[in-house]
Amino acid sequence: MVLSGGDSDKWATVVGYLNGSDLIGQAAEAVPATPEYEEVTSIRQEQRRLTAEEAVALAARYLGGETVYQLAEAFGCSRQTVSAVLKRNGVMTRGQKLDEATVGELVRLYRSGRSMAAVSEELGISTRSVLNYLQASGVQTRDSHGRPRT
Repeated sequence: MVLSGGDSDKWATVVGYLNGSDLIGQAAEAVPATPEYEEVTSIRQEQRRLTAEEAVALAARYLGGETVYQLAEAFGCSRQTVSAVLKRNGVMTRGQKLDEATVGELVRLYRSGRSMAAVSEELGISTRSVLNYLQASGVQTRDSHGRPRT
């Protein structure tokens, strides 16, 4: 235990007891005045700013199915940086719920004859999410030939 110079005289007795010696009544000089800290000489991870081209490539790879963690490793940055780049570029990240207006647009696009894959691509969400939102909205889905699913 190491105490600052201002407190060492108050606590010399306690420090002596903790060290197993008889410091009762000894001067504060017996206690080191400054603690020994390990000097930090490097940053844990170098801060990295992505170029505009890298941000576009990152977004494309995310939409292609790669995870935030995979992209962080690939681009040499943190997962928070990846999320910030995606948000800045208007990419909806997985796990977020669509707002009511977007769900309405999704249903409108599908009912206009577009496939789930086309709606998925236009809105930047997975085909499975499109199906889930359509089912939750009570929309009758169709198979790949345009026939209603039973």
